[in-house]
Amino acid sequence: MTAPVIRAAGLRKRFGTVEAVRDVSLEIRAGEFFALLGPSGCGKTTVLRMLAGLEQPDAGTVFIDGRDMTGEPPNRRSVNMVFQSYALFPHLSARDNVAYGLRASGTGRAEARSRAEETLELVALGGYGGRMPDQLSGGERQRVALARALVKRPRALLLDEPLSALDAPLREQMRFELVRLRETVGIAFVLVTHDREEALSMADRAAVMEGGTIRQTAPPVELYERPADRFVAGFIGAVNLIAGTGRQVGNGSFEIDAPGLGVRLRGAEAPGLQSGCAVWLAVRPEKIAITRPGDEPSGAAAANRLAGTVEEVSYRGGLSIYCIRVGPSPEGTVRVARPNAGSALVQPFTVGDRAVLTWPAEAGTVLVS
Repeated sequence: MTAPVIRAAGLRKRFGTVEAVRDVSLEIRAGEFFALLGPSGCGKTTVLRMLAGLEQPDAGTVFIDGRDMTGEPPNRRSVNMVFQSYALFPHLSARDNVAYGLRASGTGRAEARSRAEETLELVALGGYGGRMPDQLSGGERQRVALARALVKRPRALLLDEPLSALDAPLREQMRFELVRLRETVGIAFVLVTHDREEALSMADRAAVMEGGTIRQTAPPVELYERPADRFVAGFIGAVNLIAGTGRQVGNGSFEIDAPGLGVRLRGAEAPGLQSGCAVWLAVRPEKIAITRPGDEPSGAAAANRLAGTVEEVSYRGGLSIYCIRVGPSPEGTVRVARPNAGSALVQPFTVGDRAVLTWPAEAGTVLVS
């Protein structure tokens, strides 16, 4: 495996009495799309700014291409940053915005202009070089900001919530554009976002942050299918969390006594967990089958079974969300996501219907925190 293009070890940062970042370590590989994902105030932008040299850590080290760059200013680091506001110079054309960094570092006017035009072509803005920022759409201004960051050919591009100012259709389009651009230029992209769909759809790996720390770093599918704890499970997507006491039973299963529901459930085998410990069974809504009593599946597909009453139906376009009351406790409501096959004008279940919920053991992840 090649050495990481960026490595951070033990980063800490305090602002007054607030410890914004606590002991953050990460590695970003050459050419990968890496996301720092988490809620507002979790420290992800502070980490990005420390990688860029815009903030100095109180403790810890930043390595770029194996060199300790912790005390170096931004212009000495082979990374560039795209800000949330794009920060274009309003009095300069798109071409001159892109060429600005080259000119400031001593590149001749003709070469800077040529490279700026080439980079605008790269971000699908060929022919837009003479336009002023106020003559560009939001998506076009973002592309100019990307071109300006790429024109000096950095080893990594740092992106701070780059899509947050765009409307939903354009945001979706720009996700694909950023992935395509990363593949074209072949450098590492580091994305800060609070939007889990952005991270899941774009990143090769993502680090989920909360309270200034990294809770889990993994490929998106692993974060979703096998979260490390309840915070990651809930932040990455909708999830049912059922509390209980667990015990290993062998043959790939872990049993959970769930007193709040008055049942015993099965989850995927949980190596290292001790019998008798407090656990939560995490089950994604789309992993659960909903049927009418008497129609439920049998065998391994129905390793877990709950019966209840439909309390709420929420239409979401391609799918519907059903809330099923299965027990008297606060955790006694289970959410189920069911695709709307054919016409959804008539829902297969309505409020008050009895329903049976089933799912296989491997669909549930056992968590201890």
